[in-house]
Amino acid sequence: MRTIGQLWRDAVSAGRTTPAYLAETDDGWREVSWEEAGQTVEELANGLLALGVRKGEAFGILAQTSLEWALFDYALARIGAVGAAVYANSSAKDACYVLEHSDSIGVLVQDEPQREKVAGLPLRHVITFSELDDLRARGREFAAEHPDALAEAEAQVGEDDLFTFIYTSGTTGPPKGCMILHRNYYEMAGCIDHVPEFAIADDVMLLYLPMAHNFGRLMHLLGAHTGYTTAFLGDPLRIAEAMPVVRPTLLPSVPRLYEKVHTAVL
Repeated sequence: MRTIGQLWRDAVSAGRTTPAYLAETDDGWREVSWEEAGQTVEELANGLLALGVRKGEAFGILAQTSLEWALFDYALARIGAVGAAVYANSSAKDACYVLEHSDSIGVLVQDEPQREKVAGLPLRHVITFSELDDLRARGREFAAEHPDALAEAEAQVGEDDLFTFIYTSGTTGPPKGCMILHRNYYEMAGCIDHVPEFAIADDVMLLYLPMAHNFGRLMHLLGAHTGYTTAFLGDPLRIAEAMPVVRPTLLPSVPRLYEKVHTAVL
């Protein structure tokens, strides 16, 4: 089945020895193994089931590009919930528009300022990054009581089911919600196999692009497909600071960044 849940399970079970992710902490960049990431997704998915989140229900993510964003995205995919991505720099009005338009029942927010943006919405669940450990603990308890629940939920997710809403920019009127299926993103990730040496398992990618954007989301999923290490950088203004430490071999970007580098070199 060409589902994102299958994409993730294949990545975790592939026996890779390189880190899945690099996450920035107060003590520097921490390596996250595929095994650790897989366990986190497992617990988050069970935690969402414990909250009553089910297949077909939309759940927003309002945060900067981060490990938490990525793993929560996979957890939603595994139970068949539909991610509704919101740009971290969205105004309260724009954030609420996306969540209301997508009929989201809940949202993951990075911190309290982001929580305040959605305070006026009647959402069933508003979860901050700081509360994810509690959700994981609830997931472990749920899995102990219902050991087959996650597998049963995943079995109901098909490749023609919705994976995510990507809200466009640059169109007239309010943003349009693009309905992207599991097989759409699965095949996009797989297409890279036809581009020789575009990305290999030994690569390290520095990802600063917003994951609410189609390109940033694809590069995050491509890491699971290909096996390269993804380093998440939430603040694009810190790219020059992060590059000598992370030493990426891949830097997906927009033209403006390269123009600024070129100007500075000259």
